[in-house]
Amino acid sequence: MFNVRRAFRVSDLVLFIIKKAERALLRERINITNQRIIELKKDKNVQAEKVKERLKDDKNIYDITFYMVDKVGEKEFQRSKKTQINKLNKLTNKHIEKSNTVTEVDLTGTQLKQWVKVLSNYQPTEDEMKLIAKGLNYAIAPSKLPVRDVIIQTEVACQKLNIEQAAKLRHEVVGTLRSSNPPKPNLTKGERNAIKPLKNNKDIIIIPADKGKAVVTMDRNEYEEKCNNLLKDETTYKQLAKDPTQKLKARLINKLKNIRKENRIDDATYQKIYPTAEVTPRFYATPKIHKKDNPVRPIVSGINSITYELAKHLAKLLKPLVGKTNTIYRTHNTSLSC
Repeated sequence: MFNVRRAFRVSDLVLFIIKKAERALLRERINITNQRIIELKKDKNVQAEKVKERLKDDKNIYDITFYMVDKVGEKEFQRSKKTQINKLNKLTNKHIEKSNTVTEVDLTGTQLKQWVKVLSNYQPTEDEMKLIAKGLNYAIAPSKLPVRDVIIQTEVACQKLNIEQAAKLRHEVVGTLRSSNPPKPNLTKGERNAIKPLKNNKDIIIIPADKGKAVVTMDRNEYEEKCNNLLKDETTYKQLAKDPTQKLKARLINKLKNIRKENRIDDATYQKIYPTAEVTPRFYATPKIHKKDNPVRPIVSGINSITYELAKHLAKLLKPLVGKTNTIYRTHNTSLSC
């Protein structure tokens, strides 16, 4: 006879081992990264002194040299930061929320229309409607475990452990992998088959509604036409002869250098807001489905643009003052004033 209590005990033990192994891997990864940062900082200081001594008679070359060093260092920092965040998310978000699958799979046609607004000539199938209704941030359960990644990270962690601790960690990880199974699929067969047709349909665009949590399907031509009509408003927008990103970046760098020389910001803040990316802010629009003819709201995403980190820093400084002053300043000019 199947022993229910024993099954639960085994399940609890497996979850405990998984949790313990994940924490050990995460702690070791953090230690390795911190040690690497310390070593790089020491090496940078040593090399800086050597370069400073050799270029003491030519300050311009010295400034250019360390501008490039800082640029490369920031690039490596962002790459490493992104890697660590991804690993942390994999460890902390291992349990897929079930709420998205319980109510949405059994949605009726009327309920689907509350979550999906079809403005396109193309009418999605029932499975496509159910898939879209899950939302644009819905995470699809993987079909297999990332065994290779787990093994690689385990070996990285073992390098900093003694022989006994490394053997114990390997044993726990191997046991966990043998007893673990991929998460249950959170899509039906029909919904999974609907992914490719929707992805390959270039005649429509699937975007979030301006308000609420609904998802909208629009004809791509209509969407582009409405966006172009907004941009043709010469009282609001002005067409530029060329991309000003490089020029604005140079002005921001010069401004930051002057502020740093005056000791008005510390090194950490300087490195954080120093522009390394050159992404041009991106324009898109979201449809107002609650209004007649479904006009679109223009949005400009400045993520990874040259002033992105600067804007976040200023927002952090101004946040304590919000709502505590009698004057509010608003600006519609996205250019850099120096």
